[in-house]
Amino acid sequence: MRASKFCLVLLALCVGLSLVLAQDTPTPKAKPQAKSHAKAKHTRTVKKAAVYSCRMCDIASSKPGACPMCGDKMEKITAKVYYSCKDCHTTAAKAGKCPKCGKAMTKVAETYACDKCHVTALKAGNCPKCGDKMVKHVMDMKA
Repeated sequence: MRASKFCLVLLALCVGLSLVLAQDTPTPKAKPQAKSHAKAKHTRTVKKAAVYSCRMCDIASSKPGACPMCGDKMEKITAKVYYSCKDCHTTAAKAGKCPKCGKAMTKVAETYACDKCHVTALKAGNCPKCGDKMVKHVMDMKA
């Protein structure tokens, strides 16, 4: 009986000592990760352009006119224009095939808009008219 208690106490001390030593042992620091090339590339490839947008259909065009879906007049806005893959969301400056999945890239226009006042901006934030949060809209470019 005494021997088993002694063994248990000894085992507990060994486990406790190993836990204390494990905490004192310095762990190798993780290497700082390099900035993502995709993110840096995305900011370089996006260009600001004047586009025409339908408020109701989330469609944009490089030319003025009527919305091809509902017939409403397209309004001129400033947006970020780039190419995006619908499947893996990779972005690029030029049209072509997606480097990740090989599917065709689609030209899109990105802007932030107040759903109440229809004010648009290139960055997220609050509406300058009513103070509501601006909502991100990514619209397919037609024509």
